[in-house]
Amino acid sequence: MSWKPSDHKLTPPTAVPGCAECAALDIQRAAARAEFDWSAETDANVFLRRHQRAEHPELAEHPESGEGA
Repeated sequence: MSWKPSDHKLTPPTAVPGCAECAALDIQRAAARAEFDWSAETDANVFLRRHQRAEHPELAEHPESGEGA
């Protein structure tokens, strides 16, 4: 299956094992889900993607396309 620009939006980011910031954002997202606060859940996903781009560049989802996570 070929990657399409919108593919990364379909799957929420996952926390990097051993990263405290990823874990904190994952907890924040889980709390938002538990409260049915979809806006806060989306915010947590955005913050997690931004953090991963900045701190875990080796995890770029699609480096061959020139697009990051």
